[in-house]
Amino acid sequence: MGRSRRLAGLLLVAVALLAPGALRPAPARADITCYDFQVPAEARAVYEVLGGDPYALDEGWPPRIEATAGDGVPCDQLPELDERPAGDEPLWDPGSGLDTLPAETTSARIAEIDGATEIRVAGPEGSDDATVLLVGVATPEREPAVDYGDRPLAEQCFADEATERLRTMLPRGRTVYLETDANAETGYEEWHRHVWFKGKDDGRYYLVSDILVAEGYGVVATTRLGTARADAAQDPPADTRYRDHLRAAQGRAIAEGAGLWGSCGDQ
Repeated sequence: MGRSRRLAGLLLVAVALLAPGALRPAPARADITCYDFQVPAEARAVYEVLGGDPYALDEGWPPRIEATAGDGVPCDQLPELDERPAGDEPLWDPGSGLDTLPAETTSARIAEIDGATEIRVAGPEGSDDATVLLVGVATPEREPAVDYGDRPLAEQCFADEATERLRTMLPRGRTVYLETDANAETGYEEWHRHVWFKGKDDGRYYLVSDILVAEGYGVVATTRLGTARADAAQDPPADTRYRDHLRAAQGRAIAEGAGLWGSCGDQ
């Protein structure tokens, strides 16, 4: 079943590409699934803070157990744990930086901020800018898409604040460092990267998604093809490099009521 759905998804992409006026596929989106949570409290917090269930967290869980769908309880069968699983500690203090960059990064220069998780970096002289999507984080959107069960959604709480925070971190012309992650690649021409920048005051290197999650401007998410979202239930997405770190950062943000966690409940 999973294989046939994946094939159907690929066929839909192919048809879209052959449609008149189709220049390139739409970028893959950050997609929140029940696999992104380790304890029920996190799933409930995200469900309540985003409103409207745009990511279909209340459509029955585990996969194909739909008796609980629509009961107002997201990701019903996540284990009720008193505390996080052993070893789920952040790699560094969330929201703080590192003394050195990861081993393999490529420098680039910010050309524009197109949203709270989408940036454009300048290409070599004479070439087009490249679109970069942040790995591991989804943020509230000003113009939410309707590709999650065709649910029309209003602008989400904290969308403006999240975009402004990214623009403050990454003003036009700032040098950033792009880190690849094999588990985040989707086949689309947009780049999915971990994005780092160097602090002006302390000279430390900061992971953009870590700051967004730690300060409550974003939610831990998986990068998946939009047309394959239903497959996430039967084909869990691979872990990206900093996923557990971001989960730990998110747990702290929820506990502290940081950002959207303290401002957007029931909105």
